Amino acid sequence: MIRADGVVELNAHYMIEADDGALIYIRNLGYVHGPLVIPDPHSGEPATVTAYFRCTPYFRAPEGPYAWLNRTVVIGIGTRVPKRVSDDEPDHSVFRYFRVL
Repeated sequence: MIRADGVVELNAHYMIEADDGALIYIRNLGYVHGPLVIPDPHSGEPATVTAYFRCTPYFRAPEGPYAWLNRTVVIGIGTRVPKRVSDDEPDHSVFRYFRVL
């Protein structure tokens, strides 16, 4: 949903399959807006212009090696990857997730 102020509210639901075949359900909530200018840590000059893309995934994993996901707070940083004319890969998002200890 895109709000009147231009912020995109994320509410995505999807299922992933681990290498061992375990199915893990994810509900990912968050916000996307931008641009966000990140200064170069050495010069202080603007270096990176990107959208603010942050999320909080909630997991439903089966008992076993992935059960820790069901009781852990995780935050994510997303990046949009647009489709390139020379590439067969579709437009998609890439997430980096961090477990909060």
